[in-house]
Amino acid sequence: MAGVDLGDRRLNCRLVKLLERLSEQPSASIPDACGGWAETKCNSLRLLRQNRQICIRIILLR
Repeated sequence: MAGVDLGDRRLNCRLVKLLERLSEQPSASIPDACGGWAETKCNSLRLLRQNRQICIRIILLR
């Protein structure tokens, strides 16, 4: 995922961090995998609140 490009360096970083956390604990909820509310908010919620175009790019990543 190091080559991901969502058009914003911060979003790229958030996506990579979120995927790393979820891959470490695949059956955990996002808050549990992130290890707390602060990281959940920083990496997950800000990423998922992006516009539709960004969300589509994330879905289409392989």
